[in-house]
Amino acid sequence: MANKALNALYDTALRKLSYREHCTKDLKTKLFKYTDEPELIEEVITLLKESNYLNDKRFAEIYVRSKFTKGIGEIRVRQELKMKNIQQDDIANALNQPEIDWFELAVKVKTKKQPDHQSLSFSDTAKLRRFLQSRGFTFDQIQYALMNE
Repeated sequence: MANKALNALYDTALRKLSYREHCTKDLKTKLFKYTDEPELIEEVITLLKESNYLNDKRFAEIYVRSKFTKGIGEIRVRQELKMKNIQQDDIANALNQPEIDWFELAVKVKTKKQPDHQSLSFSDTAKLRRFLQSRGFTFDQIQYALMNE
């Protein structure tokens, strides 16, 4: 890292990564606020990846756990990670972490939204299904949630 601009941009990137994990795409976007030289940004990104300060696989795992704790379903999380240009393999590995059970999360979200769903009318049950679907749960996960308390 010979020149001043590179050092300054590298320090800025490290500062951003010290607050929270970023994916490559998001960090690049943030770094464009500090310079308009794409080759400089690419060089900084390369250095960060070599030092393992920037790791999309690690980002995906943390992102999935964060969304899981907020009650967001598998489909929605997968789509958000695709929009962040995370590799398919990294997305699949992050979504299949052993401590994450999407079916039980669907039950938990359903119970929080509607504790007594057994006495609901057909239209209210349909609303509950649409709510769970909007949260990103699969058809099977929604069925499981509605069949279990």
